[in-house]
Amino acid sequence: MIAILTDRPNVGKEIARIVGAHRFEKGYMTGNGYAVTWTFGNMLSLAMPKDYGNAKLERKDFPLVPGDFRLMVKHVRTDEGWIPDISAVMQLKTVEKVLAECDTIIAATEASREGEMTFRYLYRYLGCRQPVQRLWLSSLTDEAVRKGMTNLLPVRMFDRMFLASDSRNKADWLLGMNATRLYTIKYGQNKQVLSIGRVPDLEGIGEVEFELDRGRIKVNEYMETSVSGIYAPGDINGTKMLAHAAFRMGEVAAENALKGNHHVAKLNLTPAAIYTLPEVAAVGLTEEQAREKYDVAIGKFNFAANGRAIASDAAQGFVKVIADKKYGEVLGVHIIGPAAAELINEASTIIEMEITVEEMLKTIHGHPTFSEVMYEAFADVLGEAIHNPPKGK
Repeated sequence: MIAILTDRPNVGKEIARIVGAHRFEKGYMTGNGYAVTWTFGNMLSLAMPKDYGNAKLERKDFPLVPGDFRLMVKHVRTDEGWIPDISAVMQLKTVEKVLAECDTIIAATEASREGEMTFRYLYRYLGCRQPVQRLWLSSLTDEAVRKGMTNLLPVRMFDRMFLASDSRNKADWLLGMNATRLYTIKYGQNKQVLSIGRVPDLEGIGEVEFELDRGRIKVNEYMETSVSGIYAPGDINGTKMLAHAAFRMGEVAAENALKGNHHVAKLNLTPAAIYTLPEVAAVGLTEEQAREKYDVAIGKFNFAANGRAIASDAAQGFVKVIADKKYGEVLGVHIIGPAAAELINEASTIIEMEITVEEMLKTIHGHPTFSEVMYEAFADVLGEAIHNPPKGK
């Protein structure tokens, strides 16, 4: 038996269908010599200080640097404190059972550093020893999956990608845990936890005297610093500390450095996503922010009425559209549901290109797809969503 491991249930079920694993089990599917299972995103994280015997830290305990980083099951906050996520615990047991019964493992997690880290962490956590091959996909079409299955790659090809992600994860842990807890001890009188988040690393700027703003290099809309001709895109300016925002800032900075200041990065339109289950994503204004300046119209549509979501056993959540009632300008889009991190990019494009609600509704969305929920939510702004109950007058 060959195990295929993905990091999303809907992806796992789609791959299972394509490879002929049609028999549904609890948390996995089998058939045609395959057992396809999945995680709910990254269900493991680096262990907390208490897991290293440091439940209550004092100044003498710093810096806290684990000799060997441990992994733990993802925790959730309750009224009694942080406890293991029961859904993650149960699915990990299922994954452990499936992998133990298979001779070979195919890693089919997301084709990214994070996806590679998700698989490697789980493989290590469960103490697996089976040989592994990598299914590297940029598309979930039948043709792409079948082609990928006939061209499986050796997992060692992605060692550097994993090391990059693992190093970043551990560096974030070291900075976050040490700085936040030391800051709490010094300023919180041990009564509450104070989070400082991430901070720019200014060690490499040398003796250049940039204008700073709360420890961040101040830049204008062209990404140029107070020193003419020097640009500082990305986390170092603290404007929008997201990888995709930093990438865009880098493009803008490079264009302006080469050809003069003419491009700007519209960071207010940066989509944000939270990779929970279901996923959460947003771009633009919230309803509360929009109502401060506009007469707004709201459209909403639930994934519970979407065929693709129902077939993927992921029919939870909704898409919410916030628009200016007078001109139909799209002000914000918020999504909770399957593939939210993917769908939000359509919304970001719509807002960036200043496409109105009516203009968006002239497009055709494939069926069955998750994106139909986006279309229906836009239609609901005008009271025209045919799969929604009529709006009250």
